[in-house]
Amino acid sequence: MSQHAIAAIEATIDGLWWMSEADAPWSLQVTETLPEILQDQPKLELAPFFANAVEVQSWYGDEETAQAQKYQTLVELLQQRCSDLAVYRVGEVEVDIYVVGQLESDWIVLQTQAVET
Repeated sequence: MSQHAIAAIEATIDGLWWMSEADAPWSLQVTETLPEILQDQPKLELAPFFANAVEVQSWYGDEETAQAQKYQTLVELLQQRCSDLAVYRVGEVEVDIYVVGQLESDWIVLQTQAVET
């Protein structure tokens, strides 16, 4: 397991929030298998899912720009270090979001939540 890659991802998600009606932080787990809850869920592609999060708008202040740059770094790290990348959305209204990828023989699972009414 690449401890350097895990440390880089952890550092990138530190202080990073997923914006929705209730903003939520990201957490990271490393597992040997893909979580069961995801096995029958439809997959989303990584880049389109993060498209709005990585885009820096001209009206952004320093904080919003920094968040977009952290998302850019996160997407680049995941694309460089992981295979089989996918995004899963589980639930309605309170949606659990999972970003998964294979890192050597283990799976990394980034998880957050969105509230969408």
